[in-house]
Amino acid sequence: MLNRSDEPCTFPIFGTRIARDTVHYPGTGKTLRDEDGTWRLLTTEDGTLIGEGEIEQIRTMKEYGSGIEELE
Repeated sequence: MLNRSDEPCTFPIFGTRIARDTVHYPGTGKTLRDEDGTWRLLTTEDGTLIGEGEIEQIRTMKEYGSGIEELE
């Protein structure tokens, strides 16, 4: 996605949250891996571990209410 305006934008991203998923963040040089109930954030360059934790239970959009919350 590309914001071609001068204003900040917010947009939802939906995914399947499948087991053993890998997400690449080319703008930051990071890779996120979800495996066996654990997420791991790594540097793309050499695979250095930045952080890890337990994957939250998947919740439906209905559970978030009518507004979209901004995630940090």
